Amino acid sequence: MPDTQQRAFEFEAEARVSQSEPEPGSPVGVRFQEGQQRLFIGNVPLEQYLEHSGLKAVRALKQWLEQLDMRALERAYKPGGRPPLHPRLMLGLILYGIHLKQWSLRELEQLAIRDVGAWWLCGGLQPDHSTLGKFLVRHEKVLSDEFFVSATRQLAQQLGLKEGEAAADGTVIQAVAGLRSLAKKEVLEAEAREARQAAQAGEQQQVPRSEQAPLEKKAQQLEKAVEIATERAQERAERRQSAPQVSRQEPQAVNQPGKDGLYRLSYKPSVLVHSGGLIVGQAVDATSEVGVLPGLLQHSQQVGVVLQSLALDTGYFQLQVLQLAVELQLDVLCPPKHSPRNTEGVPVTRRKLFAKAAFRYDAQADCYWCPAGQKMEPGQWKVEADTKLRVRHYGTPACKGCPLRAQCTSSQSAPRKIGRYEGEELKEAMAQVLEHPQARKRYARRSPLVEPVFAELKERQGLKRFHRRGLRGARLEFSLHCLAFNLKRAGPAVVVLWLRCRSPAGAVLWLGLLAIAFF
Repeated sequence: MPDTQQRAFEFEAEARVSQSEPEPGSPVGVRFQEGQQRLFIGNVPLEQYLEHSGLKAVRALKQWLEQLDMRALERAYKPGGRPPLHPRLMLGLILYGIHLKQWSLRELEQLAIRDVGAWWLCGGLQPDHSTLGKFLVRHEKVLSDEFFVSATRQLAQQLGLKEGEAAADGTVIQAVAGLRSLAKKEVLEAEAREARQAAQAGEQQQVPRSEQAPLEKKAQQLEKAVEIATERAQERAERRQSAPQVSRQEPQAVNQPGKDGLYRLSYKPSVLVHSGGLIVGQAVDATSEVGVLPGLLQHSQQVGVVLQSLALDTGYFQLQVLQLAVELQLDVLCPPKHSPRNTEGVPVTRRKLFAKAAFRYDAQADCYWCPAGQKMEPGQWKVEADTKLRVRHYGTPACKGCPLRAQCTSSQSAPRKIGRYEGEELKEAMAQVLEHPQARKRYARRSPLVEPVFAELKERQGLKRFHRRGLRGARLEFSLHCLAFNLKRAGPAVVVLWLRCRSPAGAVLWLGLLAIAFF
């Protein structure tokens, strides 16, 4: 007789419980709930229903998750008590929701109730938003870094990715908090004092814990906002800029322009994409794409791929990036920022003044020649307060009576100065390299490699605004999106290889599937 135990959507039968392998030094493993092995829609097995309904990708996702090493997540649980839902089940539901652009906790809860693909991944179990939230909080640190690296490494090994070209880029993603939460440092300090006094008063009056916890949380949040506002005010003061406003609700987010030019509270995620199509490095920073580049390269090393070359856009054309490439002996292509030219063909700034590119450096004489033909002598070495780089400025006394002065500087009294940093010859060498046609041809492969990744993340996966607050929450969310992208990019090929490439014809199938996955 056919097995129809789950007929008519009956999920009440006892769920399967598994036991994890014990960690070294641990006497007993943890028991996990993994749901039903067989589910039915009417008399039709759910697996067969998915096959006939064109939902093979859901089956592939579950098979890939079963291959994945989950020990990094399993070791966060302790034996005893009610068996928790297996991390594989929870992660599968989250990644599935990301592919469907439904990854808020409430959306995932509803997905587990109504979606047949979610039934298959969860084995008929239906985790609610609270259970999902606790899972993400418990594994926040591991999912943000370690698990992404281990999962991508396993995927790269199964696909045979060892070396190749790579490209890095960043974007701007809106934070949860809005602009109305912004306030100046003085306002935040006053609100933080009031919140702390309210928290202390509640503690003295011994109010219930349910009432005291929000008071303490608000005080800590405002105190953190004051701390960040103080740090940013000091940094901007060194650059002679006005103090910034900071969000009360999400102080780590920064009010900065997005790709559309509109200012919003946001973060800057970055990715490192291998020529095989996988994201082999990912990171999120409040403001800097350049600052996370060493972390991206470290991710690629941990994943186990060797980068033969790295293509970067003009935003990375900075000394610290080129110095890092020299230190790592990495072949980098990174063009300088383009300067518009006036009617005479001289590079100018946005304000129509002579750009630095209009001044010619003479390495033998260690001087600059200005557009008027005057020699600019170097001054003393100094260390910049914000970048900590050594720099000296070149100038000439002939600037005062120069007929081109109005095209060179807007100052009525101070002469024009040109700063030259220690090691700036690296920038000049890179600019010369990119004048070669072959270098430009190689660099042209950067855009088709990395730009579609952000198009996929934003348009297909819906990552236009983070759902979790704070920098840590943004890092967790972005890591999960990158993992979902990698799975969609190469997961089905890996599953088929794992299931079928065990025959003499396996090598032929391997090459054919790689061709489908990557081309």
